[in-house]
Amino acid sequence: MSKKENVVPFSEVNFNSNRVNLNFNLPEWVNMEQVGVNLSRLEFLMNIGGIKNLTVKGVSGEVSKTYLTSVGSAPDGSNYAGGLGTKDKKDLSNGKLLNRDLGRIQNTRWGNYQVDFNISEIQGIIQNKKLTLKDGNNWRPILDEGLRKEVSNLGTKNLLSFSKNQLIETFLYNVGPIFWVLKNPEILIWGIPMNTIMQTMFRLSDGTIDTIENGKGEGYRLSLIPGLEIDRALVLSVAAAGKPILTDMSVRQNKK
Repeated sequence: MSKKENVVPFSEVNFNSNRVNLNFNLPEWVNMEQVGVNLSRLEFLMNIGGIKNLTVKGVSGEVSKTYLTSVGSAPDGSNYAGGLGTKDKKDLSNGKLLNRDLGRIQNTRWGNYQVDFNISEIQGIIQNKKLTLKDGNNWRPILDEGLRKEVSNLGTKNLLSFSKNQLIETFLYNVGPIFWVLKNPEILIWGIPMNTIMQTMFRLSDGTIDTIENGKGEGYRLSLIPGLEIDRALVLSVAAAGKPILTDMSVRQNKK
């Protein structure tokens, strides 16, 4: 039986997680009662990417400029204006690193990140679609897509951010097993996982790492090639493109 997902009302997120702080700063008249946050999904993506804590803020920013576009021509040669075009397009969101743990090896470095959403730009997009601004479910798809994109991007940067010294250490740790597997391709299926297990046990025994990842933004993250978390970055990219984080609570309630 699969573990039940922890989906909480939008207004209760910050009371249900000590790792996530959501404050989109939406106008007070936006009704978000039917919007839920799948905390299980969000923290799952954070764990893959090595994101310890995540702060999400809504800010007032510059908006893209729109203009009328031609949708046809009249017999006299004049144009019919009916479409909307966009120029000088502004970003909907922007993620940044706040601070990062100074673990000895890459797999133990967890980062604290912040994502800022340009609420002014999002509001303009909803208005251009002629949707009701008061309905939170008209905001939800845009916020959800941006949140998943930023978590994926920030997590990938965290997983692949290693120093020159770390890269050399990773090479020295893995060069023997890698050449061994290349020389004996018939052991590829179990050789790389065995290398992962052996290196993890060795680093636990010599005190390089204290604990294995515990689901709370702490510990050593397992990867096929310890020190190079390329496999986790690939998994994160695929997983973030899947199920949404922000959900329509009315749909979930109707399915019960």
